Amino acid sequence: MEVFMVNQEYCELTNKEIQSILKHTKWCHLGISDCDQPYIVPMYFSFEPKGNNICFTLLSLRNGQKMRYMEHNQKVCLEFDLQRENYFFSIIVNGTVTICPPIYKNSLLEVVSNQISGRCYMLY
Repeated sequence: MEVFMVNQEYCELTNKEIQSILKHTKWCHLGISDCDQPYIVPMYFSFEPKGNNICFTLLSLRNGQKMRYMEHNQKVCLEFDLQRENYFFSIIVNGTVTICPPIYKNSLLEVVSNQISGRCYMLY
């Protein structure tokens, strides 16, 4: 990915650049909370653009702390990062999760983005 930065600490990524980075990223960090207790866990994901939004799909076991948290609070945050040469890319997604019916021992989690932002930082 080609990035042009002139005397800046960071630059904002376009939607096209964000989708390109997502294609090269293997996992994300899911941020959730319940009763003011934050919880972050790495997860594999897939994504599909839907108009101005992106729908992310994550796979999870049906039981466990994150599932209990998301049953009480459907607001989530996803964080994606990627390092290339002298650049560090960071994408933050705020959205709402839907827990889909179980498949065997797993449940699909669908996150529809409300807000997506991406930045590129120069590594010195």
